[in-house]
Amino acid sequence: MDQLIAPIPDVLSLYKHQPWPHNQLGVCLDENIVFNTAKAADDEVYSVMYQFGEASYFEFTFISYPKDQHDRLRKDLSRKTGLLSIFASSAFNFGGHSGRLFVSDHAYSPSASNFRWYATDAKAGSTRNPFISIEGSVDLNDFPEYKDLRNIDADKILIAILSSLRPRENGLVGTK
Repeated sequence: MDQLIAPIPDVLSLYKHQPWPHNQLGVCLDENIVFNTAKAADDEVYSVMYQFGEASYFEFTFISYPKDQHDRLRKDLSRKTGLLSIFASSAFNFGGHSGRLFVSDHAYSPSASNFRWYATDAKAGSTRNPFISIEGSVDLNDFPEYKDLRNIDADKILIAILSSLRPRENGLVGTK
């Protein structure tokens, strides 16, 4: 038990109050808190979910695999995309990473679409090219300002949102 508790003070010291904008290394948890690491760890997992309105959400997961885990990365990617490969997908770049985007109709709402995007350029031993997955749902009813426009549907809103996201300035400093 002591082995699990001993590193806690060191880890807690990495959380810093740093109001945005700033040029600190690390992961911004919100506009005021940063997990401040000078060098990325070999294996990191970050997941965050954003909710828009009642039904629309985006869940981002970033996993960097250790150098010796190439096979595990390949298997995890195959597991995520394997069954989905029978459905239509398209190549889509997100934030400088190449990947596959899978979009399907929502089971219960005709105004919504479900989606999954998986990075295909992930590399084991790299925090600059982690395995990234983005999953979620976009409901046109959560974007009333676009609802009355012609030829606008949940798929187009999804593509517009994903296309607009970029890594923050200095966001990759300290990665490898």
